Amino acid sequence: MGEGLKKNTSEQKNIPFPVRDDPVVLGGKLRALRQSKGLSIDQVAKAIGVNKSFISKLEHDAVAPSIATLVRYCDAVGAAVGDLFARPAANIIRKADRKPINFGGENLSEFIISGDGQDQVMVLISEIEPGGGSGAEQYTLRSAVDLIHVVSGRLNLTLDDVTYTLDEGDTITFPPTIPHSWVNPSATEPAKAFWVISPPP
Repeated sequence: MGEGLKKNTSEQKNIPFPVRDDPVVLGGKLRALRQSKGLSIDQVAKAIGVNKSFISKLEHDAVAPSIATLVRYCDAVGAAVGDLFARPAANIIRKADRKPINFGGENLSEFIISGDGQDQVMVLISEIEPGGGSGAEQYTLRSAVDLIHVVSGRLNLTLDDVTYTLDEGDTITFPPTIPHSWVNPSATEPAKAFWVISPPP
């Protein structure tokens, strides 16, 4: 990792994120997954530790879930997070053909760029607005490896209680089974990052 990668054990300020109006909707897919398993809203709500009203809003795209909540929902209905997203039909993904996804989180846009049939790896591009990130709650993925490469801007990645600052050009690899969260700490500058997750969550 480059010299810009710094270990920062100081407490990070919690930034309040507004819910954004995201054109990528998941509610119908989540509802279909739950119903296909014969589960009620109440059962899923209890399994992931939220109230029934939140699940109803989530399934109608009235709230934006954190990544942690999205992962717990999929766990509760016995599905992989990757099942929510249609993969591009070609292995050469032109910029104009990138498929937007909603992987949870706040104030960011994400695109899946790993092509059809890539069942061993998921590659994402995240364009993260100032203050945007995964949400305050840490999450885990049932994958072996997570790699983050910061293309521009800055990203703070917290693994358990240790925070690493990643600057432009920095790369970090870690097991995503460790509870983690991440945020663009800048109040003015966007950030862009590549994610490589294997196998797909």
